[in-house]
Order: sequence, then structure tokens, then C-alpha cells
Amino acid sequence: MLIPTNATRQELLRLKRREQIALRGHKLLKDRQEQLLRILLSYIDEVKRLRREVYKETQETLKYLNSSLFLEKPIFLENLIINQFFNVEIKEEIVSLLNIKAKLYEFNILVKEKILPFYQTSSLFDIALEKLNSLIKKMGRLAALLKIVALLSYEIEKTRRRVNALEYRVIPQMRSAIRYISLRLQEYERENIVRIMRIKK
Repeated sequence: MLIPTNATRQELLRLKRREQIALRGHKLLKDRQEQLLRILLSYIDEVKRLRREVYKETQETLKYLNSSLFLEKPIFLENLIINQFFNVEIKEEIVSLLNIKAKLYEFNILVKEKILPFYQTSSLFDIALEKLNSLIKKMGRLAALLKIVALLSYEIEKTRRRVNALEYRVIPQMRSAIRYISLRLQEYERENIVRIMRIKK
């Protein structure tokens, strides 16, 4: 219980004002927590969907790459990667979620057509490359979404601690202090009435 230093009407009014501010703050934080939870759940659904797609596409891409190894020499495919015939383009997008800044990335594999003519590689390798491009895009988005989920989880936890502090500590302490001052003031009034009655006698 928060025991006030002086039980006066001014202190009582000040505490009542502070209680009203604390109640408004509690409501706003509670609403923010609910909105953050709603956003988090929508991102979790997308993460689950993307994980399933990435798992499926990884298996398909590996299947095509393994099949292309039978048609192409592994050294030739290694040289393609070592000599950097592919560029990865990265696009960055900043998203604001209830004043939480997060980044989304879009990855794209660019093939240098002049260096890598279509007739030098098998169709299986070309399909594997297309699938790899799609896979890298989804993996980049998945990584960004996982980061957003972590940020939202941290923010929800922080907001929940504040809500609990107001709900179970600050507001009850203020109410008990208001009750204490009110009782003390009533006691003073009764003492004054008794004193006045004695004076009259």
C-alpha cells in the first residue's frame, strides 16, 4: 500500500487525477496489446504457409538439380557458380506496425545472359534455376517475417508487463492511498465537529 506523506484534500485531488490518467493509459495499452496480438497471429499464419511452401519447393529444386547433375558435368555447374554468372538483387521495404519499424526483403536471381547462353545448360538445370529463384524469394520473405514476429513478440511482452504493472500495482496502490486519505479526512471532520460541540457547551 502506498501511504501518502500528508492526508490533505489537495493530495486527494492529485491522486484522483493520477488514477484517471493511469486508467486511461491502462486502456490504451490494453488496446495496443490486442492489436499487436491480432497482427502477430496474421503474420504467424503467413509464416506457417511460407514454411510449408519453402519445404516443398526445396525438395523439388533439389530433385531437378540432382537430375541435372546426371546430364551436366558437376565441374561445369561448379564453374557457373564460382565464376559468378548469377547476381542476387535485393530490394528493401520498411514496414511500420503500430510504431514498430520492420524491414521486408525481396530477393531475385539475375542470370547474365551474355555469359550463359541457354544452349550451354540442360532444360533440367534451367527449371532448377527458376525454382531456385522462386525459393530464394520465399526464403528471404520468410526470414524477414520471422524477424517481424520476433519484434512483435518482444513488443507484446513489453506492453503486457506495463499493463500488469498498472493493473496489479500502480492503480491498486493509488486506490488504497485515496481510501486512506478519504478516511483520514472524514476522521478530521468528525474531530472538528466534536471540538465545535465542546466549544459550544
